[in-house]
Amino acid sequence: LAIGLVMVFSASAIEAALDDQPAWQPGVLQLTWAALGVVAMLVALRLPVGFLRRWSPIALIGVAVLLVLVLVPGIGIRLNGARQWFDLGFANFQPSELAKLVFALWGAHVIAL
Repeated sequence: LAIGLVMVFSASAIEAALDDQPAWQPGVLQLTWAALGVVAMLVALRLPVGFLRRWSPIALIGVAVLLVLVLVPGIGIRLNGARQWFDLGFANFQPSELAKLVFALWGAHVIAL
């Protein structure tokens, strides 16, 4: 995580400075999201396995709905030529990233049966 943060900061500081933004801003934003991710990881580690197994099929259906909703004009936004994002106002959300996690959890549930 630390190496990735250093790489993001070093790569994005120049771009931010060229866009007349503070050079540290992308690094601080990435650090904020990394800290939230670590907190989410610690919470996920404390969840009971039964809870994850019980909710994995429901989460799979929910993610499938999100993956279809992103294709609806007006709901999903187009960035870099692809309509695969939701604009949450404070950040963009790509449901395929959540789908990777949910599919892995659901697959583990199915294999463990």
